[in-house]
Amino acid sequence: YCGSCWAFAATSVLADRWNVAYRNSGSPPPDLVLSTQNVLSCGNDVTGCGTCHGGDDATVFVYAQQHGIPHESCSNYMARDTTCRANAPIADDNRPQCYNCDEEAMCYSIREYHRLYVREGSIGTLSGGSAMKAEIRSNGPISCGIMATPKMEHRYNGAGVYSEPPSETDSRINHVVEVVGWGVDAKNNEYWSVRNSWGAEWGEGGFMRIVTSDNTGPAGTGNNLLETECSYATPDRYAMK
Repeated sequence: YCGSCWAFAATSVLADRWNVAYRNSGSPPPDLVLSTQNVLSCGNDVTGCGTCHGGDDATVFVYAQQHGIPHESCSNYMARDTTCRANAPIADDNRPQCYNCDEEAMCYSIREYHRLYVREGSIGTLSGGSAMKAEIRSNGPISCGIMATPKMEHRYNGAGVYSEPPSETDSRINHVVEVVGWGVDAKNNEYWSVRNSWGAEWGEGGFMRIVTSDNTGPAGTGNNLLETECSYATPDRYAMK
């Protein structure tokens, strides 16, 4: 187990914002996927963004601003914390910023590689449905904390819009997801469209629809604290430096 939802949400926000902004430009790569493992292995040393025991999505954006995050192919996801020493042997407990392995399974660091950087001054936080919609409409997806529950994890199978009232004994944010948009279903339930990090077999192909706090449809307004703590940043460039 690796509690890296905060890293998945933040890297997905940046990659999706980049992909939307440049989808018709022909600028490579056409479908950017950022390395979550790079954030786990290297980001915590730079900004203290987190580990497999939890972290902060907003601080991932700071890491991207200061250092940049490479493509997934630079460091594939291992679901574990490692060191990040470019001059040390590449092993299970050490993964540098970017590396490759040859046909003899000898691995080596790549010293020059593309990274996605965040524009200076673009990192922010927000809360509330209106502010969320305004930011998504203007600039793209955002990352938000959510109260993940056993019901949400094990019983949501994509059948309809999800709603779960906060618990009176344990209402707390313990998970981070990407919010990509909103809509209204056939029953007039207004919902958020959420991308999770629990795999494509969960929910609706890895996504879920969960009610907004302004919903007037029959599903109610219990959205697991989704509108409480959200973060965002704007990609600046995908370059060597």
